[in-house]
Amino acid sequence: MKQYILIICLAFTIIPIQQLDAKEIEQDIKKDHQWEVVHERIVTTDLYQHDFKTWHHFIQEEVSCNVRKKVRIRVLHCDVHNLYKTEVEDLGIEHSEDHG
Repeated sequence: MKQYILIICLAFTIIPIQQLDAKEIEQDIKKDHQWEVVHERIVTTDLYQHDFKTWHHFIQEEVSCNVRKKVRIRVLHCDVHNLYKTEVEDLGIEHSEDHG
């Protein structure tokens, strides 16, 4: 039994255990890595009152009528870490008539 414990202890001292912190990874990604746009699309969608909770981070002003929301969506890729990220750019609200 003591031999097994000794072997386990030796294994942990010989094999370094490296834990990556999320902040370290994020800082490493920001270091001069180029993000390439691999897909870009402008989306216009109808938003109604019940959608406002879902889309609250896109809407900067309060509106009570039906609106059309326009956003640009980009998918970016980083070769260094083979990671993808999405950026959403708010292009504004187009007010439309209330079809009540």
